[in-house]
Amino acid sequence: MDKAIQLFNQVVAVTRRSHQSAPAFAEAIAVINNELSNIDMLLKETRDEWTGVSMLVMMNTTEDPYVQTMTPYTPRELEYYRHMIEIIVKAPNETWAISQAAALQLGPSLKSGLTIGKTEELLNRLEEDGWLRVCSDGSYALAPRSIVELESYLCKTFGENHVHHCIICTEMVTRGKRCCSCSGYIHHHCFAHTAGNHACSHPCQYEPFGSPE
Repeated sequence: MDKAIQLFNQVVAVTRRSHQSAPAFAEAIAVINNELSNIDMLLKETRDEWTGVSMLVMMNTTEDPYVQTMTPYTPRELEYYRHMIEIIVKAPNETWAISQAAALQLGPSLKSGLTIGKTEELLNRLEEDGWLRVCSDGSYALAPRSIVELESYLCKTFGENHVHHCIICTEMVTRGKRCCSCSGYIHHHCFAHTAGNHACSHPCQYEPFGSPE
């Protein structure tokens, strides 16, 4: 996000316009989004759940963004990713991750029958394209692109029993803290900014959840 604002200010400087500010940047994004709406696209601000860094993500706003945004992938590869998403979302103890071994074994286990080699190549592509993130222990988790672009799909498919939203920023959360008293979920960066203060009728007892670093 900071780089986007810097680029905006550079454009303003080159074109000798007088507006170099956050409001002007927001106005520029609004104008761009107005044009992008004609092709069912949107620039959305979000934060990286691992770093808390603000970023802009271009997302598809069609009814089924899952299919629309992943057209470079073959039907077999999409089948693999759908199954992988389900495993990640339904991971025990809400770890929101799949081990490297399980991810590799998933390919050959499907009807499409991806080989281990092809599965490994696909995992690398999904990481490079910003759909997956490799954690410190080698497991795979959903990257910011997946969370933003597939949120609608995830909510409709898995429901509120599996998909949660931060009680502070209301964005989808897959990694952070959960309150044992009110069952609320909160991003690490939101917790850091608010010290975990929110409208809870009980003393909050937080525990971490989600994928490792």
